[in-house]
Amino acid sequence: MNRMLLATVAGAVTAAVLGFLIFGLALGPFFAANVGSATGVNKDPPALLWVLLARLPLALLLALAISKWGDSTSLAGGARVGAIFGLLVTAGFDLTNYGMTNLSNLTATLVGIVVSTAVWAMEGAVIGSVLGRGSE
Repeated sequence: MNRMLLATVAGAVTAAVLGFLIFGLALGPFFAANVGSATGVNKDPPALLWVLLARLPLALLLALAISKWGDSTSLAGGARVGAIFGLLVTAGFDLTNYGMTNLSNLTATLVGIVVSTAVWAMEGAVIGSVLGRGSE
C-alpha cells in the first residue's frame, strides 16, 4: 500500500478514536455543561462513520504538510507539525464558530482548542512515524 495512503488512514483512525475517547467519553460531561444557547444541534447518537470519513481529508492534509516540512517524517517531527497545524486549524475554526454561533461558551471553545491540538499532535506523530518508516 502506498505510504501516503497508509499514513492518511492511520492518522484518520487515530484522530477519530482519540476524539471519541477524549471528547466523547472523558470530557463529554464538561462540554455538555458548557454549551451555548443553541439546543438540539447534536445528533444522539452521533453518526461516527461520518466523523471518521471527515478525518480522512484532514489526515491527508496533515500527511502532506508533514511530508513537505523538513525533517518531520518521524514520530517527534510529525507530532510537532501536527501540534502546530492542529492549533492553527482548530483555533481558526473554533474561534470563528464561537464568534458566529451559540454552540458553546468561551470556556469550552478554548478547552476544545487545547485538547484538539493535543489530538492533532498525536495524529501527526502516527503519520510522521508511518511516513518515516523505511527512510532511515
